[in-house]
Amino acid sequence: MWISDVSLDSGFERRDLAARARLQSVFAFPILNAGNCFGVLEFFSQRSMEQDQTLLDMMSAIGSEIGQFVQRRNAEEALRRAHDELEVRVQQRTLQLRTSNTKLQASIAERRRLEHELLEITERSGGASASISMTTLARSSRGLR
Repeated sequence: MWISDVSLDSGFERRDLAARARLQSVFAFPILNAGNCFGVLEFFSQRSMEQDQTLLDMMSAIGSEIGQFVQRRNAEEALRRAHDELEVRVQQRTLQLRTSNTKLQASIAERRRLEHELLEITERSGGASASISMTTLARSSRGLR
């Protein structure tokens, strides 16, 4: 948008403010992000300036660059948030696995203790109760699950 003399443009809503500030010309261009306008940059001049299409084209290109920059920053922030969330999930899962591992190690230690106890009983009885010991071991290991 380009207005060479804002005092003559009845559609310019801030015409009175511009007159008090002695502003005569204004041009504006959108800040675009993925085809959506999320901002507008306005430039005012205290002297009357005729429309300059080259300047408008250049400023539109700058608006597009700003939009791409904002889009990249938003994507970087989303990636940073996703990374932080993943890090929390990894820490939680690591704690769960550590707890499960501790329980498993305790279960293995208990089973070894029972096997050792069974072996001692078998050796003391001279091997006569080997079949009874295997049954006892099977029952004990089921109780550990």
